[in-house]
Amino acid sequence: MIPTITTGTKSKNFPSLPEYYTHVPPAHFKQDNPIPTSSKGVGHQQLVLSKQMSIEYEWLEKFTLSNNSDTDITVSWAAHHASQKRQPCFEVSLSPMLPLFKESAHSVAMMKHAMDIAKSTTSFLNLGQTPVIAADQPNSIQLQWPSQYGDLFSMFGGLHLEMAAFKVLGDLLKDGGCTGALAEAEIASPGRAYSFLSVSHVKKTCRAYQVTACSLYQLRKAADVAHIQDVAEENEQSSDQWVTKREAKSRQFYVWNLVLQLEFLVFLYIRSQPGVKFPTVQRCDT
Repeated sequence: MIPTITTGTKSKNFPSLPEYYTHVPPAHFKQDNPIPTSSKGVGHQQLVLSKQMSIEYEWLEKFTLSNNSDTDITVSWAAHHASQKRQPCFEVSLSPMLPLFKESAHSVAMMKHAMDIAKSTTSFLNLGQTPVIAADQPNSIQLQWPSQYGDLFSMFGGLHLEMAAFKVLGDLLKDGGCTGALAEAEIASPGRAYSFLSVSHVKKTCRAYQVTACSLYQLRKAADVAHIQDVAEENEQSSDQWVTKREAKSRQFYVWNLVLQLEFLVFLYIRSQPGVKFPTVQRCDT
């Protein structure tokens, strides 16, 4: 049967969807708790990561300079990245909008069928590209059928990944006095500062960690400058070498520098999202 849509005096005929798309084969889990198979994982490109991390340090340097000057307007994280001109170094993949299904989305059969459609569509549009699907249940299906879906990458949505990353930071800072420091600095009330740990509000939590990153970097830089003034010129060392030695000698320094690096990784992930748009100007009075 070919559906017909009438708009005014004109009508359009659309071919029916193929059977492989509309027919959902039955499926069920074979075992309750399957054992995950070993995986080599995906290695990150250290050169690309280091370059992007240096861009974050450029923002902190710009923030520190503007914060120490007479002007009352400092450079926020969003404003800094809005001023950067970067061209994508990759080809944009073709992206289609597939028809919707009538079946229940959370059933095993429907999820398995959707993964099959995603694999075949990705292979047709971008041959050789690893299929990526954002949902909650594909991980369970991959454990049940590892040979069939082992080459498919399943992940949470962008917002859920951002919240999960901030919750990791919240668990790390739960007993570190960070909420008390935010309250004493009058950045947020004690209740609001504690809500940052559970990521009750994503944008406000992101803002709080940006403020935390600025504070940690300024304290670390001040300690580095004081150290350089104390040592002799023949013993002078780079900032990275000083950070490495301080991490080995002080557990407190190691923890707070780890927090700074984790915050940078979350900021890098937020910047990597294709839908993120930075404003041209943003005021930051912190």
